[in-house]
Amino acid sequence: MFAIAIADALVRRGCSVDEVLDGILHALDVDPVAAAVTVAALTLWARGHGCGAAPTGVVVGDALVMLDRLAPIDLVVGNPPFRSPVGSGGATTAGGGGMRYADDAARFLDAALRAVGAGVVALVVPRTLLGADDAGAVRTLAGERGALREVWIDDEPCFEGTAVRVAVPIIDVAPDRFEVRPVVAVTAGLPPRPVAVVERRQLVDRWSPAIAAAHAIPAVRAGAHGHLGDRWRITAGFRDEFYALAAVVREHDPSHAGCRPVLTSGLIDPLDRRWGSASARIGGQRLHAPCIDPLELAAHDERAARWCEARRVPKVLVATQTPVIEAIVDRVGADVPCTPVVSVEGDDQWAAAAVLCSPAASAWVLAQRAGTGRSVGSVRVSASVLRALPLPSDAAAWRAGAALIESLAGVPDAAWLQELGEVMGAAYRCSPEVAAWWLPRVAGRLGARR
Repeated sequence: MFAIAIADALVRRGCSVDEVLDGILHALDVDPVAAAVTVAALTLWARGHGCGAAPTGVVVGDALVMLDRLAPIDLVVGNPPFRSPVGSGGATTAGGGGMRYADDAARFLDAALRAVGAGVVALVVPRTLLGADDAGAVRTLAGERGALREVWIDDEPCFEGTAVRVAVPIIDVAPDRFEVRPVVAVTAGLPPRPVAVVERRQLVDRWSPAIAAAHAIPAVRAGAHGHLGDRWRITAGFRDEFYALAAVVREHDPSHAGCRPVLTSGLIDPLDRRWGSASARIGGQRLHAPCIDPLELAAHDERAARWCEARRVPKVLVATQTPVIEAIVDRVGADVPCTPVVSVEGDDQWAAAAVLCSPAASAWVLAQRAGTGRSVGSVRVSASVLRALPLPSDAAAWRAGAALIESLAGVPDAAWLQELGEVMGAAYRCSPEVAAWWLPRVAGRLGARR
């Protein structure tokens, strides 16, 4: 229990039991039963220290409201509720910042950062908060009000009945009163043990590189050669597009002219389009060759039809929730990306595919989005993170990689993948360990589907 652990720590630092129970320690919970259990536990703790006092700072109330009333505070620790507004059909906004689809835990972290005058915030949060786009506002607030000192991550799921993986970002608020080091410590397990350090400059926008470091994902430094979004249009549908497609999708009928193939993440392997050879589930239907009639879609949802028509261009389609970036080239522009497949559109799609299918891209994106996928090692690709994907520094090697992909006939094998890894490793001038990390992951992905 957090309250007992903190009470013990305060006594070790010289506070009396009376001081702890009457003025220093506050505990908040909306559940009256949880509050009563905390009162009982602290009372027994006090008796164990030879004191008959009862705690006065245990309150039944919403921490989002009460923290502000208690401010300024020196330390906030706790385990706020986790809830995704997307899954529940709601949306959140915290502290006036844009966190519309962030997990509820982001709101509590926001409130804690604002309530602490000069001290420490350490909340148990879902790992998604460390890298999710919609939690960016609270990470920015943490950087404005303080400095990330350490990130603790779990070794295994901590809560019964759920597979949610968690982390504890430990933030020094008012860092002028603390030593701000150039690196951030990463610890794991119980008791915590050091597993890695990450350069602070890697954690400015996202904290997920801390998870990547803990899982030995090799670091890829972004150069000064631009980003994928500088040269290609990158977009993805959202729920509206998905539901519109799901309403009219059907199995392909060769006699029905004018239909367009629909590609889900499950139909995209590394440089292997599996439409017609594997099945996908869309809107409750299991389909082997899903397609849509553009006229039928327009009659059902004109806006979604315009969105699909705008995708009728040469492009690279990128899957999500995969161990490495998996992409295919749609050279004629017929395929329709089904949410959350990302579409990278523009000229020279072979060059774009070489970037996306490189070892460096998978390592970089996984570091940026570590913890946001369904599993620890999956890449949750988004349009925004691909726009920021750094481009290679060696133009000649990049052209060689693009030519290699354009000349590919059939499904890539291990020898071809190794050649691509070497060529694009040279393009990014990254260490051989990046390709060595990537190759078994991508080869295993292809092997698992055969």
